[in-house]
Amino acid sequence: MKRRSLYYWSKLYSSQLKKGQKYRTLNKTVAINILNFSYLKEMDKYHNCFLLKEKETNQVLTDLEEIHFIELPKFDAGKYQDEDEIDSDLIPWLLFLKNPKVRW
Repeated sequence: MKRRSLYYWSKLYSSQLKKGQKYRTLNKTVAINILNFSYLKEMDKYHNCFLLKEKETNQVLTDLEEIHFIELPKFDAGKYQDEDEIDSDLIPWLLFLKNPKVRW
């Protein structure tokens, strides 16, 4: 899954550039993996975002790359019975993906 994500991200990123174009024309590319299985076993969060960073200082190299993993089994839809509890734009989408028949 990691290799697949990197591969698809790189294809999206590199497809922006045509022969002779300047590298500065490249735009930010975000890969979003919505998984119906738990993949990142060592992480408890349902949404994890990865960036390119320096290993020791944690300094971000660039903001042109993000790879997100959203693991639906880790998302507790039961926590969001009331619309007032929804604190992000992502949650309504996850609620829909978990149960498309429920309307808000």
